[in-house]
Amino acid sequence: MNASKLFFSLLLLLCIAACQENSDVKNTHTISGKIGYPGEIFTPSAFAVNLILDDHIIATSFDTEGNFSFPDLEEGKTYFIVPQAEDSKNGVSTLDKVQIEKYIQGIIQFDPFQKLAADVNKDTYIDIKDTEDIVNCIVGNECFSWRFATQDYDGSGVGGHDPYSVSNLSSDVEVILVPIKLGDVNGTIRPN
Repeated sequence: MNASKLFFSLLLLLCIAACQENSDVKNTHTISGKIGYPGEIFTPSAFAVNLILDDHIIATSFDTEGNFSFPDLEEGKTYFIVPQAEDSKNGVSTLDKVQIEKYIQGIIQFDPFQKLAADVNKDTYIDIKDTEDIVNCIVGNECFSWRFATQDYDGSGVGGHDPYSVSNLSSDVEVILVPIKLGDVNGTIRPN
């Protein structure tokens, strides 16, 4: 074998070895965002955002201005963003119960955000059980928390709600989540 063929053979082997070493290096990206109402600054006092991978919380972010950020996430994985909030009856009243009853009877319609708020037991149905849960909350029993949806959520496939998933992460992702108080279909709560 002449010297030039030997040189190119060695160069090829070195390139293959270098490529194999770098094949273990994974690209990473950031999932970040904000909890807030469109056009308003939202400063939650009791919200945290969990990041879940393979059914395990791998990180939690809390910021008094509603921001969250999860850097250095491995590409190709599916991550879930799950905001957490304290339960309370703030914003929930008998007027909400009456409006849900009217919705059930077909007297009034709800937008997609109101539908998320009306389904207080999160069983995907708006029914009498939800109104019973509201009454129990009002009289001082167990209350409910919040839901979170993207600004473009339409209830029929566009946008998303919690748990919000980022499938096959391939770039940085920014998500703005609108907080929806369960039971508060008339929107009387705006926490600051």
